[in-house]
Amino acid sequence: MRKEYSLKRNEEIGNIVRLSKRVMNDSFIIYYNKNDQDHSRVCISVNKKLGKAVIRNKIKRQTRAIITDILDFSLSIDYVVVIRNRFTTLEYKDNKDNFYKLCLKLKSNKE
Repeated sequence: MRKEYSLKRNEEIGNIVRLSKRVMNDSFIIYYNKNDQDHSRVCISVNKKLGKAVIRNKIKRQTRAIITDILDFSLSIDYVVVIRNRFTTLEYKDNKDNFYKLCLKLKSNKE
């Protein structure tokens, strides 16, 4: 995931979570909202209760790889991806399948 595709500012993230729609399953919650740029931006949020910093960084790294494979960055949408507790108990492949199913659900909600 390239640097310009990341969403960092707290105000923007708060606005997306507060004002946008969401889809969720056992492993993820995805908040999404339109933006006025020509590409998508993504924020990954991992709660401190999921483990120490090493574990959280591993979770973020895996999620970044999943997002790079699945999401279409040509759309003008901001995403906030929140990782839930179930993520740590599942395998990488299962988490990727869960995220893919969520993205399909997200596409059907947008139409």
